[in-house]
Amino acid sequence: MDMALLGAFAISGLGFAVLPGADWGYAIATGVRGRGIWPAISGMVLGYVILTVATAFGVAALIASSPRALGIITLVGAAYLSWLGVQTLRSAHAASYAEAAGTPGSLRRMFAKGVATSGTNPKGLLLFVALLPQFVSLQAGWSASAQMLVLGFVFTITVAVIYTLVAFMSKRVVSQRPEFARYVSYASGVMMLVLAAVLVAEQLLG
Repeated sequence: MDMALLGAFAISGLGFAVLPGADWGYAIATGVRGRGIWPAISGMVLGYVILTVATAFGVAALIASSPRALGIITLVGAAYLSWLGVQTLRSAHAASYAEAAGTPGSLRRMFAKGVATSGTNPKGLLLFVALLPQFVSLQAGWSASAQMLVLGFVFTITVAVIYTLVAFMSKRVVSQRPEFARYVSYASGVMMLVLAAVLVAEQLLG
């Protein structure tokens, strides 16, 4: 395992983790509700574990069979991320966590929703499919699948910490600053557009 690539990915993964999105929305809504934080966070973590395994044994095989696949996937992901960024900015003025916070549900249902939230989160899918493979070294002693497993679990641990902090801090912040939801949405939209531009630039320069 290339430790330099691992460190670089850890930094990139932290940037993704602090990028607001559907996962942040669910963590904040759960924190505002003040109930079921641990089932919700555990569900989101499991969703990323599933993505890690799927990427390690699926995307690795695809890239091995077609080296150009990574570039194509990255550009498609950047285009999709740009579209999400624009949509997020357009809807930011109406952003609110009130409805989600007031939605009743069993702890089991909150866990399942957490799995679905992270498992289908466009931000997470983009990281696992388009970004994570770029930190795999073909010269390393480990197989591509093994490296992707390690990288994926590093990101999963990172988001577990970030989402827990977001959930526990959100109740006080949202209650005192109702406009917080709009700020998060605006920041998310801008960061998505910036990230999409970076991905495209890397492909063009590379």
